[in-house]
Amino acid sequence: MTKLKMEKDIENTNQYSNEDQQIANFLGAGEKVVTKYKNYYATNKRLVFYRKGLFSRNLADMSYSHISSLQLKNNSQVGAIILGIVLLFVGYILQSNFTLYVFGLLVIIIGFLWKTGYYELRASGGEKWQIPIGKAIVADQFIKVIRDHLK
Repeated sequence: MTKLKMEKDIENTNQYSNEDQQIANFLGAGEKVVTKYKNYYATNKRLVFYRKGLFSRNLADMSYSHISSLQLKNNSQVGAIILGIVLLFVGYILQSNFTLYVFGLLVIIIGFLWKTGYYELRASGGEKWQIPIGKAIVADQFIKVIRDHLK
């Protein structure tokens, strides 16, 4: 489900997940969900983050008028790069294990090539949200709705 029609009332439909139906309890009068991505909901008035865990519920919201910046960020896998360097170092100390050299180099290369991306939203009060990119097309559609509300 990438897009909820604004005229549909979430709490009266059976096609949405339990979390989707729970979010209806937190919406104000006249507020409707426009689109959803993972645990993030874009309504016609604000962004809402909602996650229900086994023992907890997390809810946060950010008004469109408070969003000061929206950026796409990509980061290399630093942990893999460090592991590759350690493997190279151990291979150098042992000096007889060429396999560690090759494996270390492969892990370093993978660390640089395998990037994790996310959209970073910053609010005027210093609040920062990081929305991970899973399925890029769906994430891009979600961000487009946010950008449309920022205009």
